[in-house]
Amino acid sequence: MPPRLVNGMLIAVALLAMESSGSIAETRLSPTPAIKDLPPAPTVIGLPEPSRLRPGVVFRRPDGTLGFSPAPIRVEKLLAPVGAALMPGSLPFDDSLASGSSKTFELLARELAPRHGLDPDLVVAVIAAESGFRSDIVSPRGAVGLMQLMPRTARRFGVRDRTHPGQNMRGGMSYLRWLLSYFRGNVELALAAYNAGEHAVDRHLGIPPYAETREYVAKVMGQYRRATHPFDPGLTAASPTVAGKPTGNRY
Repeated sequence: MPPRLVNGMLIAVALLAMESSGSIAETRLSPTPAIKDLPPAPTVIGLPEPSRLRPGVVFRRPDGTLGFSPAPIRVEKLLAPVGAALMPGSLPFDDSLASGSSKTFELLARELAPRHGLDPDLVVAVIAAESGFRSDIVSPRGAVGLMQLMPRTARRFGVRDRTHPGQNMRGGMSYLRWLLSYFRGNVELALAAYNAGEHAVDRHLGIPPYAETREYVAKVMGQYRRATHPFDPGLTAASPTVAGKPTGNRY
């Protein structure tokens, strides 16, 4: 028997043995990996095929603990090469996810949030309050989609199609990230501005006395329950509402 054929058979046997016992990557990784000293940016991990575990994103919460968001369906089109750190707005969106269940949209939101510098729990709470994870909803004022984007906000953050879930989420998350920078990590003020606009918050030097806005802030905070969120001070100057006041942690 030719040596090459013998070597090929031995390799095949070894691979079968590894498959039956579980690969090294599968043995060492878990859906909630206990990895220390991760960089601040989200780290994308991939697992070999076949695998019993889904690829996803490891992220650091504001309190310093680590979380794991499983990647959405069709991850091969959503994830960059293994080990790549993705910047906000760099993630391609698979058109096969243009419509889907609320669970699918929640998974997608948790996938996108860390790449926009946001806690997935905050994003999920906002979308739940805005639309209940419905992509087809339109408000009486003309806000569209999961994160209820108004035309002006969509243009401001480069959203071409507000009805497209991926574009809609990216635009909403970009706006929320900007608001957290503007209000220096104050979650309640950022939420009030997301609902009523940052100018209304500045005009009233706090949460505006609108019943809708106050109910909205209370609803999101009832699910999120964190007063501050890390922010990027380089995005924008601070709001006069928070000038000289204690703020959240910077990135």
